[in-house]
Amino acid sequence: MRLVSVFLMVALVLLSASVVMAGNEKPFVQPVPGTRGDLDCSNAIPIICGETVMGDNTGMPNNVETYSCVGWTESGGEVVYELTLPGPDDWEITVTTDFGWDPDLDVFLLGSCDEADCIDYGDTGFVTDCIPPGTYYIVVDGYGGDEGAYEMTVECMICEGPADPCDFPPHDTCEEAIVFCGDVSFRCIDTNYMMGNDLDPGSGGCTGYSAQGPDVVYQVTLLPGGTITASMDPVNGFDASMYLITDCSDPVNSCVIGDDSGNPEGFTYTSAEGGVYYLVADTYSSYNDGGEFTLVIDIMGGGASAVESATWSTIKALYR
Repeated sequence: MRLVSVFLMVALVLLSASVVMAGNEKPFVQPVPGTRGDLDCSNAIPIICGETVMGDNTGMPNNVETYSCVGWTESGGEVVYELTLPGPDDWEITVTTDFGWDPDLDVFLLGSCDEADCIDYGDTGFVTDCIPPGTYYIVVDGYGGDEGAYEMTVECMICEGPADPCDFPPHDTCEEAIVFCGDVSFRCIDTNYMMGNDLDPGSGGCTGYSAQGPDVVYQVTLLPGGTITASMDPVNGFDASMYLITDCSDPVNSCVIGDDSGNPEGFTYTSAEGGVYYLVADTYSSYNDGGEFTLVIDIMGGGASAVESATWSTIKALYR
């Protein structure tokens, strides 16, 4: 680490000014200082995958000096960002930074708003192993009290999906439904083989046919204007049926959209008012035991689940 000369201090001031002037090209978000103490996430700046931001830790409070993943002292001011990764897939996170002329800044990834929960770090960036969906905090801090302007980019890549069939706990009924929270986009192999015939849209329902074979269920929460695109394509060619309902006790009358036109089955549905829906991957005939199918789900405008304990992080922690 190096001593900063008067000339370099002037250069850093000029660098900060040039960053502000370049605000038309990239968003500049100046964080609001918090109070001294442990890591302060009350003014964390939201950041999304694929975003590049510019910032400056000059004058920010030094709430944290040690992180669990390193053995040195970070006595500069912190800038905290909040990153939310949707489920159900695990993610690889790549963070790259450009700290300009000279400030010796470091970047940390935390699993929670706690410097003792450090997952990864880097002098100029890092690439994580696959981490589960959830909310994470990225902190830019200064070694030896250093401060200055920087540019940071966050890239996210979905890791390889779960093994075939999907690594799901049992989800034969609405009570056991796999819960999708927030925006989701994934493809994997699931199965309804030898499951019960718990739901049936009826021959006069939204698919135009009854579905008297085995089925499995997924729960989806959509915000007003939120959209779900879903499809199932049987691996062994059984006659599939897929539909979306709002009331598991009355699938015939609560079905809002469905498809039983011939494999693969699928549809896109936009919810005007939002709410909780149940996506059913069913089988047409009671004489068929069902089987494996390719499941594709894409949710834009998804909301949080009303079931507090049924989150993807909880499911993965219990059933891996």
